[in-house]
Amino acid sequence: MPEEPCKNKNLTICTPSKSTCCTPEIETQMQMTSRLGIERSVQDQIILIRQQFDNFATIFKNEFRLSINTTKKSLNQMFEKSYGPFYIQHRQVCVYLFFLS
Repeated sequence: MPEEPCKNKNLTICTPSKSTCCTPEIETQMQMTSRLGIERSVQDQIILIRQQFDNFATIFKNEFRLSINTTKKSLNQMFEKSYGPFYIQHRQVCVYLFFLS
């Protein structure tokens, strides 16, 4: 940093109308510090959003599997009551269909 303010024409951020204590090196350092701070903030937010999506996906997957299993059991019970021994002998066809999904 200069000891006294001076006029510097090579500045892009600190554009004073008179004189300044800012130098091109200080400007570069300020840009790097700002860029790193913004990148860290953005990365932190991306990590949080990714974690939320992962959590929601896990919850959805578990609920979906539970729903499929419940449906499978309900259909099995309903078909056993409706079709009796015929269904019980041919149950593998329905089981095969559930395992395909």
